[in-house]
Amino acid sequence: MIELIAENAPLRVLLLILLFVGVAAMTYFSARAMNVRQMTRRRLLADGPDVHGGTATLASLRTDREADGATRSRDSISAATDKVAQASAGGA
Repeated sequence: MIELIAENAPLRVLLLILLFVGVAAMTYFSARAMNVRQMTRRRLLADGPDVHGGTATLASLRTDREADGATRSRDSISAATDKVAQASAGGA
């Protein structure tokens, strides 16, 4: 197969054209994906709250879920501690 391409000039040109089209397509779609991400980020920062004296940061959904989980854990520990304190105060 390689010998056929090496000996046949039109096949070499066709292979080079296909290679160029493939690289150009990958570059185009990569640049497009980065542009969409950048535009989305700009839109979110423009719609987000203004932070004076610093930069606005956007928390991800995962960060929000982790924060909610930490808050629930803290609240459940506080409630359990309060129950233990009430039980020991009431029994003493």
